[in-house]
Amino acid sequence: MIRYTKFELDWWPVMKKVFLSGFMSFCLGGCFGIDTPIMEEIYESYGGQRLIENVIINHVKCELRQGLEFALNDDLFLGYKVDWLRNYGAKVTLKITADEKASANPSITLKPRQFFNLGLGGSVSANATRAESLGFTYDFQALLKNQDLVSKCPNSDGFQINSNLKIAEFMRNKVFVARVPGTTYPNGSASPFNTFNYEATFVSSYGGSFTPTWTFTDILASGNPLLNSMRTKTHYLTITLGPAIPGTRTRPPILYPQAEDVHIASLIGQSVANAIASQQR
Repeated sequence: MIRYTKFELDWWPVMKKVFLSGFMSFCLGGCFGIDTPIMEEIYESYGGQRLIENVIINHVKCELRQGLEFALNDDLFLGYKVDWLRNYGAKVTLKITADEKASANPSITLKPRQFFNLGLGGSVSANATRAESLGFTYDFQALLKNQDLVSKCPNSDGFQINSNLKIAEFMRNKVFVARVPGTTYPNGSASPFNTFNYEATFVSSYGGSFTPTWTFTDILASGNPLLNSMRTKTHYLTITLGPAIPGTRTRPPILYPQAEDVHIASLIGQSVANAIASQQR
């Protein structure tokens, strides 16, 4: 007749319960990382991303127009004129990523003897990333056809990318350098810049963990969080200003090659930085 000790009878049902609860929590409660992420946050209605992107793009356009007006009409410093800015354009790239991660880490500690502990554990994890981007170029000559002055852009009172992006301030500061005699190009009628670039990154993240604990005579089921989940959403905005070729009915405006190259280099650097940051999160 086989005889089992109390420890041998108790530890296996408890271990099964710990691992099963971890697996079920991962599958049911932590859907992050299992499916393709949706772009909307949990507080946004499904399908609302298209409306959000439309608001962002129009907001960027408004701030570009505002900055153009400030730069051309700024008479606080009587220096060189900046009419060359009218022949410039702005290439804009908006990239949005949603990154979701989830992990389950069930573990137990067995205490079969007074001076001996045995730890058992396991883990399962999933990670999914979705990235979408769109790019377009504004011709400043076309923007200036609208004669309405922009005193304040709508949708500037929110947070992160839905706030004041300071694009007009960026343009005003850079053009001021060109207005000061002797600072850059000696002839104020020409542009002193080959190109200038603006980048902004907004990251929002939230997550949680679930850590149940069971204590028995010879068994402790706890330790690492049983379930971890994290969602990160990032908006990348890159704007490059440079001499532009006006668009036609069949072709959108484009920047000169040097400005296009600077924009591409910025996007590559941004992608590398994002990959490094994703590994560290």
